[in-house]
Amino acid sequence: MTNKTFEHTAEQVLFFLHIPKTAGSTLHKIIERQYSSNKVFTIHGVNPQKHIDEFKKWTPLDKNRIKVVKGHMNFGLHESIEQPATYITMLRHPIDRAISTYYYVLRSPSHHLHEYVTSKRISLKDFVCDGLFTDMDNGQTRRISGVSVGQFSGYKEVRFGECYPELLEQAKHNIDRYFAVIGIQEKFDESLLMMKKKMNWKNCYYVKQNVSSIRVKQQEISEDYYYAIAQFNDLDMKLYEFVKKKIEQEILDEENSFKKDLNNFHSYNKIYGNIVQSISIPRNYLRSFKKKFSST
Repeated sequence: MTNKTFEHTAEQVLFFLHIPKTAGSTLHKIIERQYSSNKVFTIHGVNPQKHIDEFKKWTPLDKNRIKVVKGHMNFGLHESIEQPATYITMLRHPIDRAISTYYYVLRSPSHHLHEYVTSKRISLKDFVCDGLFTDMDNGQTRRISGVSVGQFSGYKEVRFGECYPELLEQAKHNIDRYFAVIGIQEKFDESLLMMKKKMNWKNCYYVKQNVSSIRVKQQEISEDYYYAIAQFNDLDMKLYEFVKKKIEQEILDEENSFKKDLNNFHSYNKIYGNIVQSISIPRNYLRSFKKKFSST
């Protein structure tokens, strides 16, 4: 969803609010091609609060050279800089996101919940509903409204199971006022093209990052599991539908030109992916293709 009332300018610092398990790793790579590395500050996922605190302590002079702040954060970090700012992010269907998060924890020994979840044989339903991880309780609405998801200090705290309807309204308000583009993972390419256009990006071709097939799909879980997860993500469900409808309407408004751009993107991206993944192609040939793509 593009905020049509919001015009991105060169003076604005871009904040990529990376909500976990929403294809953020792929988008990170694309963003890094758009800006000089010395103008990008990345909040890494292992200990995001450490990097957030580090950035907040920077002098105004140091912050002034930054054009992009990206990573796991809540809305509101822009208040620590003097420059004007805008945000982008991706949402994901809350049921799919919960499933993806659960299986990520199962296969990631470095995750703080991995040992507990695996040793106790915690089910997907219990992982979401038992208060183990605040991010499973309307985590997307929490981040965009600017309240705590459990591992961040300096944000208003809302404990597990205590989300209230006003958070959804605050999230929508923040989207309307501060977000240049907000996409959904299920329409990743469409969302990416909106960002490309709004942010004047080049070379947005990609190979998917951190994709796992070791998980069940939304339609494969029981009705009991589905409604249990939905109960703790009712605000996220509404926020997702709010954004999804706006994206679909925007695509419909620009149906002919958007369809053409999307088809072209799919064609070139398929070629790009084949080249990147083929180790048999000489490096200089690969570089020539990347140079060509960087101008489109």
